[in-house]
Amino acid sequence: MVFIAGPRQAGKTTMAKAIATTFQASSYFSWDDSSDRKKIKRATWPSDSHLLIFDEIHKWRGWKRWIKGQFDKYRQ
Repeated sequence: MVFIAGPRQAGKTTMAKAIATTFQASSYFSWDDSSDRKKIKRATWPSDSHLLIFDEIHKWRGWKRWIKGQFDKYRQ
């Protein structure tokens, strides 16, 4: 797991999306998008994704517990 933090408008999302292009398959989800939010909560993303990006996930109150559970479940 890698967490990117920094001030607003510093290029965090741009950097994450640029990194995603170096992976064979990646998925990007933004907590600010309602359809992405549903996919995050349901943990529905393509099974072939080598990289998952959860942008603005910190806005979800229970994100730390959720992401630890997802990591433990899909560790490999």
